[in-house]
Amino acid sequence: MTNYEMMEDLNELLIENGLDEEFSLKIEGNGIVVLHDGYKALVIDDEPRQRMIIVKQYRNSGSTVSGKAYFYSGQPFEVYDEIIESIGKLQGNREREVTVHNEPKNANGIHVKRGDVFKGKNSDLINLLFDKNYRGWMKSGYTCRYKGEIACIWMPRLDGYVRDGWEDTMPSNDRIKEKYVDGIPKVRDSLEYVKIHSAYRYVFQKVDRDTKFIFKGLYKLNPADSNVNTRYFDLISDTADF
Repeated sequence: MTNYEMMEDLNELLIENGLDEEFSLKIEGNGIVVLHDGYKALVIDDEPRQRMIIVKQYRNSGSTVSGKAYFYSGQPFEVYDEIIESIGKLQGNREREVTVHNEPKNANGIHVKRGDVFKGKNSDLINLLFDKNYRGWMKSGYTCRYKGEIACIWMPRLDGYVRDGWEDTMPSNDRIKEKYVDGIPKVRDSLEYVKIHSAYRYVFQKVDRDTKFIFKGLYKLNPADSNVNTRYFDLISDTADF
């Protein structure tokens, strides 16, 4: 993978996560520099001989704050989300207001039902449901459990627009369609991977410029109707407890 290809992939993720207005990318030497407010914020160096990516954060003065190495096998796609999350954290603390229009949290957790509205960003939703304290969460998914099985919180937009090759729609009230339109999905997005890691999905539809979520229910992968590029998830419960 060349630096140009890596920069192209990372730039798409910046746009997808709404970070492209505050951060920009450029190639410098053997790596990619992330610029924030005109100064060097991160340097991402690919070391193919060691099969690793080194990420270093810089202060305004140019001094190194920290560095982290990500080892990868083959192409480094699996570390991109972590790099984007690191970039997002550079935004600093933002004032956030979260309101939940459903039963309040209590000793038994939070009970949600279809149609409940949550206001806030990805991290606000995760913090509320699982009593975490994330400053930022750029991913559209979060691993959790359903009756001992691996499940996930899924935050799609379901508007039919193609993002990073994926088109998410809701053809009926009890079915969600996830289609990859850009060739063959990567291994971590393959149907076999989904069967193991995210067959059960608590769906919170993202709306209103990423500041509001609507709970759509708990869905389960329908492997019989799914194939390499298209997956169908069917509603199995319109309530959930966290």
